[in-house]
Amino acid sequence: MILGIVIAVIAVLIILIFLYLLSRPAVPKDYKSRVKTGGGVEERYLQSGEYEVAYLECPVMQNFKKYEFYYPAEPAKTDKKYPVVIFCNGTGVPASKYSELLRHLASWEFVVAATEEEYSWNGFSAEMCIRRLITLNENETVEGIEQNPFYQRIDFDNVGISGHSQGGVGAINTASAVGICRYD
Repeated sequence: MILGIVIAVIAVLIILIFLYLLSRPAVPKDYKSRVKTGGGVEERYLQSGEYEVAYLECPVMQNFKKYEFYYPAEPAKTDKKYPVVIFCNGTGVPASKYSELLRHLASWEFVVAATEEEYSWNGFSAEMCIRRLITLNENETVEGIEQNPFYQRIDFDNVGISGHSQGGVGAINTASAVGICRYD
C-alpha cells in the first residue's frame, strides 16, 4: 500500500515537472543578460541588431501547422535583399518556443523561417520553408497574406540553416537535399 502511494506521488511529480517544462520557452526572454561571453565578438552579437523585427505566420496543410517568419521590419520600404536563416527545432519543441532567438537573428538583418514541426530530423519542414520563401519572393500577391513583405526581397545566394538537437540533423538533411551546401 505504501509503495503504491510512493509510486503514485512520484508519477504525479514527474507529470507536473513535465507540464511545467512544456509551458516554458526554450530560449527565455532574458537570455542575453544571463549568457556569459568569452570576448568582444560574442558580446557584440549577443546584443540585438539595429533592426526592428516584424513577424508573419502562414498556415500550412502539412503536420508542422504553420510557417513562422521573423524579418527586419523595413523590407517593404526598400529594394534591399535579405539573407535567410532556416531554423530546425528540437524534438517536441516547436519554433514558437525559440521566438526570442529567432527575433534576435532577424534584428541582425536576416529573414528567419521556422515551423511548429515536432520532429524536424528529416528536414522536410525546413525544405518547405525554403520553397515557401521562393513563392513569397516571386509573387507580389499571395493568398492569405494582405501585403507580401518578401516580394523580391530574398537573397537566395545567402541562405544558412541552423538547428537545435534533432534539428541539427534536420539542418544537415535539408542542406543535402536542397543543395544549399557550397564548397568554395
